[in-house]
Amino acid sequence: MNSIEKNKVNYGLGIIFIIIMLIAPDLIINLVLGLLHFVWEILAELAHTVFEGIETLLDNIIEELFQTELHQTQVIVFYIMMSFILPTIYLLLRLLLRKVMQLKNALYFQIMKWDINQYGHYWHHISIQEKTSLLCGALIVIYLASFLFM
Repeated sequence: MNSIEKNKVNYGLGIIFIIIMLIAPDLIINLVLGLLHFVWEILAELAHTVFEGIETLLDNIIEELFQTELHQTQVIVFYIMMSFILPTIYLLLRLLLRKVMQLKNALYFQIMKWDINQYGHYWHHISIQEKTSLLCGALIVIYLASFLFM
């Protein structure tokens, strides 16, 4: 299939999707939210299973290696796990804060470069068809968003 045919297929699928969104947006929204919920459940269950497996493995190793009681083993495993989890959380928070600061700085410089007149010039230089399509697009987005909040 050449690129022209692929573009026609993609354009047709886009039109079909837009028609379905206009006719039954709640179905599409429920489908997407259901898929996201499913993926979240699978990932959460997998993370929990891995955590329990590591905890059980550490319990068995500590209990056999040091010949400790159940409570002692649990305390030792808790502190071993905390010694790995807390530095990881600290590093992730530092990375998150660094990214937030980069985003804030980029937004600040973008605002400083922003020329309010360029958007006014843009609106005055586009054709009436482009203005109409922009307004229709905005109305469609508002219509579809109304289903999220009602």
